[in-house]
Amino acid sequence: MLRALPLLLAVGTIAPLFAAWVVRVLTSDEPAVAIMRQARLFEFVMFGWALFNVALLATVAVACVIVWLMKGPAYVADGYDRLTGTGPL
Repeated sequence: MLRALPLLLAVGTIAPLFAAWVVRVLTSDEPAVAIMRQARLFEFVMFGWALFNVALLATVAVACVIVWLMKGPAYVADGYDRLTGTGPL
């Protein structure tokens, strides 16, 4: 999960910001106030979604780091022989 976070952060942040930019470019020549108001509202929603995505992924990253630290290093104290089914006595 921790390895997927950078990709999720990039996609979840760039996609809404790109959508807001596309709406701004497409409605920049329109003189109607209602269209500009709707475009501005859409931009605010997309910026809010990008900020929410960053906050959500930061929370998940903290949880992943806590789990990773609590698990500790992987080591085997007393090995178990899988082939014979016997371990140390």
